[in-house]
Amino acid sequence: MECYNTMISVQTSESEGIDVCKKHIEQINEKIFEKFKNLDSLYDILYKFVNSQEEGHSIKCHLGKNCSEQYSEHIKLCHPVSHIGFCNALDKFKDTYNMHMKDGTTCENVPGYLYSPFGRDGRPIIFILLITIFAMTIIIFTVYKVNIIYL
Repeated sequence: MECYNTMISVQTSESEGIDVCKKHIEQINEKIFEKFKNLDSLYDILYKFVNSQEEGHSIKCHLGKNCSEQYSEHIKLCHPVSHIGFCNALDKFKDTYNMHMKDGTTCENVPGYLYSPFGRDGRPIIFILLITIFAMTIIIFTVYKVNIIYL
């Protein structure tokens, strides 16, 4: 906050409307700073994993495994309490990771796909459920009609 105020005081004499962002400043507490640090660490590991050469294959695989394990630890914060901003950032990280892993990896213990911190997509499950209910209804109706005809 001090840095911002110093910049504003220096620039105020030269420009008008420089303090337009002043009402949108929030203090970054330790928890938020820790989340930024965790995200930075995840992206750093992913960058090293993506850009490591194949000579150190065991190092590359270790980086990939470490990256997926840390991601799995961080998404646990999304379930009990709503940390929507952090979870959105993790979801973007997941997209970046999955895009890189789309071509596959030669590492055995590195997952090729990370799941969203918001859970899996429920649309296929609902679709399958509706089709099953519809099919069961048709089968029961058909059996009922056949039994009436033969009785």
